[in-house]
Amino acid sequence: GIAMDKGMTIAQLYIQRAPLYEKYADITVNCSSMTPEQCVDKIIEMLATDYISGLTLLGGEPFELANQLGLLPLVRKVKEIYPNKKIWSYSGYLFDEQILGKMAKEHIYTQELLTYIDVLVDGPFIQDWKHTTLPFRGSCNQRIIDLKTPHNYANILNFQ
Repeated sequence: GIAMDKGMTIAQLYIQRAPLYEKYADITVNCSSMTPEQCVDKIIEMLATDYISGLTLLGGEPFELANQLGLLPLVRKVKEIYPNKKIWSYSGYLFDEQILGKMAKEHIYTQELLTYIDVLVDGPFIQDWKHTTLPFRGSCNQRIIDLKTPHNYANILNFQ
């Protein structure tokens, strides 16, 4: 699931990672004083620019059930309004074993979320396997999976 220190809470993990996420984000939206609907609308508004090619879901764990429920209204609206913008997601879970093998069988929300995601980078970041030259991933165990290629998600891309 989530790569974090033993005993650390999700809230502590977020506080630790937030500066890094904000440093590399093209846009950030402070939703602290907004309703979830207002936050979705603000993100949709910010995606209107041509230089933003899509949306990336990361931080914490997008495939935790509570996060799926929170992300679904956003990704539905993104694909409705901007069908050509790509949605990428990063997950510490393994796609074939945990996401498809377990979550998608137990939760209809997982099945729906997968229909909106174009590319999934799966697997936890492992510091000992860190590789700074790998495109779109931090450690060599992570895989880039094109979810829009036919053949039952068979196209797992391992860029070397």
